[in-house]
Amino acid sequence: MVELTPEEAQILRGLAEDLFSASQQRTYWLDQTRRTSLDLLARITSWLDDACPGRHPVHQSTCLRPQGHDGDCTDAYDRTWTAPVVPAPRREREDE
Repeated sequence: MVELTPEEAQILRGLAEDLFSASQQRTYWLDQTRRTSLDLLARITSWLDDACPGRHPVHQSTCLRPQGHDGDCTDAYDRTWTAPVVPAPRREREDE
C-alpha cells in the first residue's frame, strides 16, 4: 500500500467525511449511497489507522470518524451516539 503524507491523509479523510456528511438526513439520498459512504469511511479509517476510540454504549461497535472529531460518533451501521471528545495524539515532526 502507498504511504501517504500527513497532508494527503488529511485530504483523503476530508473527502470521506464530506461524502458522509452530505448523505446525512437527506431524503433524496438512496440507501445504497448512504451505505457506500459508510463503507468508504470504514475503509479509509482502517487504512489511515486514525479511528476515534469511541464505542457505541449498547452495541459496542467502533466509531468510523477520526480521533478528536467534532460531533457525534458514527458506526458502520449508521448508529450515532455522543462520546467524550478525545484529542488526537500529537505527531512528532521528523526534523525534531
